[in-house]
Amino acid sequence: GDGIGNSASTSLRRGVTLLGAMRMTQLYNIDPSRIYAAGESGGARMATGVAIMRDDFFKGFIGNVGASATEYLPDDFLTFNSTSVDVYAYEFSAEGDSVTTARGAYQTYYNATNQNDEGDWREQEIMSIYHLFMVPNNNIAKLVEGPGVHGSQNDYVFEESVKFLGNSLYPIIQDSFSDNVLNTNPDPGSGFAIHTGTVTEQNVANGITGIPADSAAASLNPSSEIRSHDVFNWNDDYGLSLSAEFRSSFATAFNHRMELSIVSADPRETAEIKLVIQQISRTLKKASFIVMETGLPPLTVCTFDFDGTDEPMDRLSPNRAYYKDGSQTGLSHRFRGSDFAWSMDDDKFQFCFRQNISRSTFLSPLTIKPILLNDKWTVQGRWSDLGLSPRINRLKKIKDWRIAFRNQPINSSLAANNSYLKQLNLSVAQLGKVAPQDGSQSMGLLFTQATDSAGRLAFEAESFNGQEVQGLHHWVHSTARPGFSGTGAVSTKSDSGTVYSTSRFAAWASRLEYDLKFTKSGTHNLWLRANAISNDSCWIGFNESGSDAVEVSGFTPGSFGWVSRTIPIPTSGRKKLYMWIGKDGLAVDQILLTPDTAYTPAGQETPSISSIVSPLPTYTHWAASFSPINIGLANLDFDMDGVKNIIEYAVGSNPTSAGNSKTLSMVQNPVNGQLVLSFKRRLDDPSIGYTLLTSSLMSDTWTAIPNSSLSVTPIDGDFELIEYPVPTSPEKAFFRLKLDY
Repeated sequence: GDGIGNSASTSLRRGVTLLGAMRMTQLYNIDPSRIYAAGESGGARMATGVAIMRDDFFKGFIGNVGASATEYLPDDFLTFNSTSVDVYAYEFSAEGDSVTTARGAYQTYYNATNQNDEGDWREQEIMSIYHLFMVPNNNIAKLVEGPGVHGSQNDYVFEESVKFLGNSLYPIIQDSFSDNVLNTNPDPGSGFAIHTGTVTEQNVANGITGIPADSAAASLNPSSEIRSHDVFNWNDDYGLSLSAEFRSSFATAFNHRMELSIVSADPRETAEIKLVIQQISRTLKKASFIVMETGLPPLTVCTFDFDGTDEPMDRLSPNRAYYKDGSQTGLSHRFRGSDFAWSMDDDKFQFCFRQNISRSTFLSPLTIKPILLNDKWTVQGRWSDLGLSPRINRLKKIKDWRIAFRNQPINSSLAANNSYLKQLNLSVAQLGKVAPQDGSQSMGLLFTQATDSAGRLAFEAESFNGQEVQGLHHWVHSTARPGFSGTGAVSTKSDSGTVYSTSRFAAWASRLEYDLKFTKSGTHNLWLRANAISNDSCWIGFNESGSDAVEVSGFTPGSFGWVSRTIPIPTSGRKKLYMWIGKDGLAVDQILLTPDTAYTPAGQETPSISSIVSPLPTYTHWAASFSPINIGLANLDFDMDGVKNIIEYAVGSNPTSAGNSKTLSMVQNPVNGQLVLSFKRRLDDPSIGYTLLTSSLMSDTWTAIPNSSLSVTPIDGDFELIEYPVPTSPEKAFFRLKLDY
């Protein structure tokens, strides 16, 4: 309304905003759980401020090129290089509850073509609220980048923000390392495990002058690494949000390489996305953003130096600097470039630091480079602009990831000191599919069936290669019930009487995945050695949808024993076996498959021969098999024969030979003279879809030939031959093979 614009007092504008919203709830039937404040520029400042003050009324806010907090920020925080024209510092002194449940979405400015004129003039303000209010108080927030100038692109920002607020990220790991035990955590998440070296969780204030007594952290000796117990999945539109604070001690040396990364939890993969910061001298800090994919060399997306000047906080002020030491010894307060927020999804990535980046050192080997915004705190880029979308899409198909933090000397022959991780916050969208593995590790094993007449295929239940966590329970490694073989059994997290019935288990029950290689086909006996509390059960099958699964129950409570079912194995070769929770409370020790109907196991079985293998092939693994030849990305045509690499992968042809690229073949049956179409279909990559199409004229609509008209012949464990006898009528027809990938 009139008189409440930017020139009006803060208290008046906030009061009118709140009264207006409350009046709307009296006039209209509004869901109180879905009330959000939104605004642009000065209106965004009101929306963010009032939503944080009254988080009992507003469930979140949308701030388009503007932001304001209540009490958390120091009054003069943004006056270090600004004037009253572009920063309203007085608004930050309003009182309010600094620990809220607010959810926020902000617009920042993105320009992929002009690196000298990026950034909205509210960029620093938004970053400040995001860093110093939303993240530390465990609020959920997202930065939405939109092209344009101040106040433009409101439709885009609003659409993206509403999508986020309706599908927000959820905290998975929030660890401040304050309970003095590394592998436990009173906040969300189950703590960290030592991967290499020596790591302790301690109060780093001990013996160091001037550091607050409550400044706890994880302390990593040189050449040490920790990884989260929890795994997470970021394969969705919303990705992940990660913030962290970490430091190095420079008591004797400037020789630190600190790495914060997300790393594949599957030991067969070398996939990793990481931020690397090296402390070269007291004032020189170098950073790199690196993407690593199995079978391909590491890709450095960009590198840069921090400018070496003071961070935008008074380093001698104890309430603003984490590590403070006036004599500049011990734990250095100088290193603040590592305090940052990292967001990443299927569209883009963004880093927000608390220290300026030197623009002259900002480099990238990519044709189109990431953007360093004009605030020099923020690096961002869209994967499609950078030509990296195929690589990121392949990485996102990996289901389980962990957080890792490393302290590595730059030069192993020189002295180095400890590094410290003070806090870490990770949020992802898939709350229902993320849970602690509790020691159950993906083993990366392929178990092979014996070739003798008994055809035994036995393995430990804890030797699974993946877990899809969903519903109320998940599988964990357990040694609680005596009598197990191997290292333990897998059991449900709890026993609450939950039952996942025929119509529910595939969609709601957590499942384990095993890689098996069959040398025989036909009906097999499936034996499970398990221990039940009551009438506990599980479901087992070879189809991820659960369509062929059988329920296994009837175990004797209180001890491990064998129960069997029959299950068909149509063809030999490599397959995935899935095991879902049925009725919770079951502990499964061993699994055995055999075509010998006369064989009955007694006691513990000896596991079959196993080997550590690559996962079911992906394009990346296949492409790497042609090394040292680098055939390139999936959408390229290395041998220039008109057939893309991904198609040659799908039909099993050679991408390095232009004469070996047939996708669809036709031969004549020598017995009856009938024409037969054929193609090879991968058995081991369910992400590729194959459809044989026909049309009477090439301009007409193409019709899919039903699977019932196709014959299937196994070739090996990787491929099968699909054949289609061409009907004699009509006299003329066209055929083509459609591949979905």
